[in-house]
Amino acid sequence: MFIFQKCCQKKQDGIMYLFVMRFLGAMFMSFKILLNVLLMEENLFQILI
Repeated sequence: MFIFQKCCQKKQDGIMYLFVMRFLGAMFMSFKILLNVLLMEENLFQILI
């Protein structure tokens, strides 16, 4: 029973790890998109000036 519990714990950790990595990846992508938009707006602003 103890070994089974250990195995389940490992599996849960793996799922949690994947979830966290996916979450961080999504955050990073949205941050990059936001950064690109801001840079583009800044460039447009400079062109207008």
